[in-house]
Amino acid sequence: MKYCSSIFFLFLTVICLGQGLTTEKVYNINPWTSGAIIIGGSITNTLGRTFILQQKDPIPISTLNQLSRNDVWSFDRIGLDQNIEQREDWEKLSDLGLTGSNILPILLFLDKSIAKDWKEILVLYLETQVISSNVFTNIPFGSILVDKFRPRTYYPELPLAEREGGNNKNSFFSGHTSITASASFFMAKVYSDYHPEMKGKIWLFGAALIPPAFVGLSRVKGLYHFPSDVVVGTIVGAAVGILVPQLHKNNSKVNMSLFQFNDATGLALKIKM
Repeated sequence: MKYCSSIFFLFLTVICLGQGLTTEKVYNINPWTSGAIIIGGSITNTLGRTFILQQKDPIPISTLNQLSRNDVWSFDRIGLDQNIEQREDWEKLSDLGLTGSNILPILLFLDKSIAKDWKEILVLYLETQVISSNVFTNIPFGSILVDKFRPRTYYPELPLAEREGGNNKNSFFSGHTSITASASFFMAKVYSDYHPEMKGKIWLFGAALIPPAFVGLSRVKGLYHFPSDVVVGTIVGAAVGILVPQLHKNNSKVNMSLFQFNDATGLALKIKM
């Protein structure tokens, strides 16, 4: 587990290497650095999902029998008042929403100013989604270390097979919502960067909330997540979708770089005032 997380954050720190290029384009993209992040991140994401998140021990029946809605935060109890007969339909809708949101940024290429840089934007998008996936899979405050039971474990009327699986410990936070948010906010961020003269950008980013809101609602109704899980997932995904393009942006006031002092090596965050 520590090995997988360490590899991911190692790849994450090299984002800054792509900032050293000089170009008149909106973003500085170093294909070698971004390629390393995409390939390395895909590996660490697969390792985290396969050997950690999907390998958690089943939940004992005695534990399931002790679960009580009174132990759930009042804000989240709506997750325990859903129609279980519709759970599979909502699960399918959440998967469709996730898939559609990942394809949605293709619409950016309808804009001529963005289309001419399609290779760079495609690489940047892949990098963003790989990082977003790894944040969900390997970040310490997520499911890799936090065992939070999914809402379905609280429904005794459901088949035991749906309640006892180890994957039901991965409620916090919502990966579907996070990945969806990173895609939609990436789209809003890129479009706004190519059109700095645009007015009413708040509405653009407001619209970016619609896909994760729909997917998040579907995950709650599908009995996979509590409201707080999808809220956190939306915040995390939106942050990645905005920050990754910003760190690659020309003349960005926020920059990351590696530093070495004596025997110490670390990551420096520079903000131009």
